Amino acid sequence: MRAKGATNYAVGLAVANILEAILNDEQRVLPWSGCVDGFKGLKDVCLSLPRIVGRAGIDARCRFP
Repeated sequence: MRAKGATNYAVGLAVANILEAILNDEQRVLPWSGCVDGFKGLKDVCLSLPRIVGRAGIDARCRFP
């Protein structure tokens, strides 16, 4: 069986981006997965949506029209 290649680097890069945003309190918009009860009428659904990430963790959900 042939390996896929260096896909593990993408996971490491994503973790590094999250940690950088938290440690430097960058208030960076990043995709974050979580339960979205009440978003656009959905219940019991988890989605990856843009969130503002900083030292306090996930500060806010980005607003959509």
